[in-house]
Amino acid sequence: MDQDDWIHQTNIEESMGALYDAGWYLNEEGVRENYNGDTLTLYLIRRVFDDAQKEKVASMTAEIIKNQLAQVGIEVVIEAYQNEDLQEKIKNREYDLLLYGQSLGYNLDTYSYWHSGQANEYGLNLSNYRNSNADQLIEAVRRTFDPGEKDELLRDLAETIAADIPAVFLYTPSYYFLVDKRVQGIDIDNLRFPSDRFATIADWYFE
Repeated sequence: MDQDDWIHQTNIEESMGALYDAGWYLNEEGVRENYNGDTLTLYLIRRVFDDAQKEKVASMTAEIIKNQLAQVGIEVVIEAYQNEDLQEKIKNREYDLLLYGQSLGYNLDTYSYWHSGQANEYGLNLSNYRNSNADQLIEAVRRTFDPGEKDELLRDLAETIAADIPAVFLYTPSYYFLVDKRVQGIDIDNLRFPSDRFATIADWYFE
């Protein structure tokens, strides 16, 4: 199934219409206001990274989100926290928007992130997402040992989550590895983490 068939697509006109219908109108500064004069301001929180490259990506991503939402009149305030403080904010669900990364690991187990049983202060269901159909699919993924069935269940789950939009999935990091053409036996088709590039080193050989 083509990802473009279900992944979230941006529609500025549709978004502006929905905001207008919900009672948020553009003021002279181009920011949404309601009849009470309240502005539509959202607080986006993110982690501060010690790694310069990760910090650059996180900062740029937050700014892109801020600028895109400004196009429809939503004001965004970005707040960056050290990891310990961020975890406290997450635990208490003290955010309007959260810029956060997730890894499903080797088993592609989505239970921690999307099952309703994890929509609590100690769980990682960070959108407090609750959908009984999604719960059933997540549980079925855990039970099956058939790769084909698992792929189909995960596609159904992706469609279900995409239809509800509890989160917007932004990007997946890409990693590129340079390999000397003399080295053979390298398998990097199914890497989950960069460190996995050495998982089959015992099979490498020089031609």
